[in-house]
Amino acid sequence: MSFSAKNLVVCRNGNRILDDVSVEVPAGELTIVLGQNGAGKSTLLRALAGGLKPDSGTVFCGEAPLSALSARELARRRAVMMQSTQAAFDFTVEETVLLGRTPWMDAVETRRDREVAANALRTVGLEKFARRRLSTLSGGERQRVQIARTFAQGITPTGTPTTFFLDEPLAALDFRHRAEIMRCLRELAEAGNAVFVVLHDLNLSMRFADRVLVMDRGKIVLSGAPEAVLTPENLARVFGIETEIIRDSRGAFVRIL
Repeated sequence: MSFSAKNLVVCRNGNRILDDVSVEVPAGELTIVLGQNGAGKSTLLRALAGGLKPDSGTVFCGEAPLSALSARELARRRAVMMQSTQAAFDFTVEETVLLGRTPWMDAVETRRDREVAANALRTVGLEKFARRRLSTLSGGERQRVQIARTFAQGITPTGTPTTFFLDEPLAALDFRHRAEIMRCLRELAEAGNAVFVVLHDLNLSMRFADRVLVMDRGKIVLSGAPEAVLTPENLARVFGIETEIIRDSRGAFVRIL
C-alpha cells in the first residue's frame, strides 16, 4: 500500500509549515526524511498519515483520498509511531503492544493477535519484558515498546504489505538498538511495505535508505538516492556543516569536519 500527497499546505500563525509539498511514499522502499529542526518533517509525516488535515492539498492512500476512508480503514492501511507517545495508563508491555492490534479486533484479542504482539516484542528484543509495567522501563525500552506496537499494527491478517510511518523512532536508543531497528525497517521495505521515517542521523540514512528527502523551511529541497543527496555541497547548503564522504568496502559514510 503506497501513500502520496499533492500540493500540501499547512499554515500555523500565518506561517507556512508545509509549502506546496508533493511527495510519493512508494511500496517496497525505505524513505528517510532529514532536515533541521522546524523544517516541517513531522508535520509532513502527520499529514501523510492522516493525523493532521492540511489547509489545502490532498493525501492519497493508493488511489483513494484519505477523506474517503473511515478511521478504522485508515488504521488498517498504515501504522504510525509519532515522536511523542505518552501512555495514559501504566499498562504492561504486552498490553501496550496489543493496542496496535485494535484495528483488526472485533471485540477482544485473539490468539493470532497475541502471536503478532509476541513476535513484535521479539523483533525489538523485549520478549522477556511482556509482563513488565511501562513505568518500570527506561526511556529507550519504552521507545522500543512503541516501535513494537507500530510493527504489530502493520501486520495484516492476509500478510499483504502496508505502510509504516515513524517519527524519530531512534530517539533515546543506544547505538546497538538504533542499528537493529534500522535493519528491521530495511527488512519491512524489502518485504514490500512502504516505510517513511523521520531521522536526524546522516550515516544511518546513507546506510539504510532507498531514498532520502531533505526538507528546508516547509519544502522538499532534495530528493533521491542517499549518495546523490548527501553530498558535502548539499549538506553545507541545507545544514550549514562542513563534511566529507568516506568510502570503503562497507559503503559510504559522512564525516563531519
